[in-house]
Amino acid sequence: MYSRLLMKPIISLLLSCILAAIPAVAQVSSDSVKVYFRLGERRYDPAFRDNSARMDQFVSDIIRYNAASQLQRLSVRASASPDGSYSANERLSRLRCKTITDYLVSQTGIDRSLVTTQSDGVAWEELERMVCADTRVPYRDEVLEVLRTVPVWVSDSHNRIVGSRKKSLMDLHQGIPYRWLLKNIFPELRNSVSITLSVDVEETHSAIADTVAAVAEPAPVETVVLSPASGDVADTVVTVAPDNTPLAETAHTPRHRLAIKTNLLYDAILMPSLEVEYRFSDKWTANAEGDVAWWHNDPKHKYYQVMILSGEGRYWFKHYNDNPWHGFYVGAFGGGGKYDLENGRRGYKGIGYFGGVSAGFMFPVSRNISFETSLGIGYLTTKYEEYLPFEGHYVYQQTSRTGYFGPLKLKFAFVWRLWDINRKKKGGAGL
Repeated sequence: MYSRLLMKPIISLLLSCILAAIPAVAQVSSDSVKVYFRLGERRYDPAFRDNSARMDQFVSDIIRYNAASQLQRLSVRASASPDGSYSANERLSRLRCKTITDYLVSQTGIDRSLVTTQSDGVAWEELERMVCADTRVPYRDEVLEVLRTVPVWVSDSHNRIVGSRKKSLMDLHQGIPYRWLLKNIFPELRNSVSITLSVDVEETHSAIADTVAAVAEPAPVETVVLSPASGDVADTVVTVAPDNTPLAETAHTPRHRLAIKTNLLYDAILMPSLEVEYRFSDKWTANAEGDVAWWHNDPKHKYYQVMILSGEGRYWFKHYNDNPWHGFYVGAFGGGGKYDLENGRRGYKGIGYFGGVSAGFMFPVSRNISFETSLGIGYLTTKYEEYLPFEGHYVYQQTSRTGYFGPLKLKFAFVWRLWDINRKKKGGAGL
């Protein structure tokens, strides 16, 4: 009993001695500087915002510590504001880190291996600090609540992103705080690079350097998953990397609203086609299609003239690869057109109307490109004039009407999908 009571103060004393001795053996100090870039640029400009005055002294310190073999490492970190796309911000941050690294190596002669770079994506913690320090921010308390409580990404039970911290900021009070941040804080947040110089005041063990480096690494963020049925917070979480992209899905699944197509089969027979399809929901789309071939050769009395306009509504079944454009669909179509067809011996000129049902399948080949195959069956009715070409004239023969039931549409189309609603932005352009 008494031995246990004696051990506690002895252990506490030993720990205190060890902790007190560490600074005497190895003291790690650091200095930092922040340099600024022009909007959207990766080039370092010493004359911009007094960069030269800050950087010149910092470069002198690097040379001095390096000569004394006290330089431990240089950390170059660039971040971005929430405005703009994450991929564009991360790319520009990475390029700025490289620019500053190249500059420091050329000016100081240090080994490049001493420089570590990190592009942080959106600097949420820095944004929170700046909002805390600025009393001019409209609805500041509510902005801080969003920054502190809303996850970076919010996903439903199907792992689809349905919300985000950025969207919550943009929706707050009709976007008034977001527009103020966009004008007054985001430029400062996204157009700077921080450089931290870590040195040994006394020769330190490399293990301490490793510890400092490990502590500096940002931790992953967790995002809450919402249940679409109840709207309550579920137990499931999604881990997000330091650059604010989900580790399980580094690039979001595109959910395009619009598709532009051309039927390669019609194009091959010299009847260019153009189709525009709009998606109202994951299950329903509507399209408009035009096909035109207006060729003629008067000397030989040959005409190949066809003009068709049609519309179609489609219902999509289970999605392929969780994309509402991909998979099987059925549809109903209708339209009309006019034609003049003559092979040099007999011609047919008229108008026609048609309607029917279709079935098809669309499959992806890249993020924005797909191919589509389909077949349409229905009924066609047409009224036409029959004529004979004779010495530059066209001799009327008779007027007829006919109907047809069977295949009306055959498609193998090239599809370009655009208007990705997962990248929809408000409040202006990004970087």
